[in-house]
Amino acid sequence: MLLTLTTHERMVSSNRNKRHCINVKKNMINMLGDKCINCGEDDIDVLQVDHINDDGKKDRDKYTGLQFFRESLKTPIESKKRLQILCANCNIRKQRIREEFDRLEKHKIIGF
Repeated sequence: MLLTLTTHERMVSSNRNKRHCINVKKNMINMLGDKCINCGEDDIDVLQVDHINDDGKKDRDKYTGLQFFRESLKTPIESKKRLQILCANCNIRKQRIREEFDRLEKHKIIGF
């Protein structure tokens, strides 16, 4: 016997899942400081979790969806060493600065 959900049941399930995702994100932001470390923005809708050392690819390869947040919440001391809260604007600015630095280094305009 195949069970199918009604449209209402799917909508309720979807809303429950969205609320859960929002709560996990809020818990992560609360753990890391509640506001952008650069400008002080505290609107949760624009706050993002940023990898301080730009090593997020390894986490994206390892975890899917909320799994990364859940795992990070289990180890708050370690997470605070690797992660920070940035607003969307400051996160984009950080990315652009890093890209420009990489470009200059690639063309041997600067180097270490």
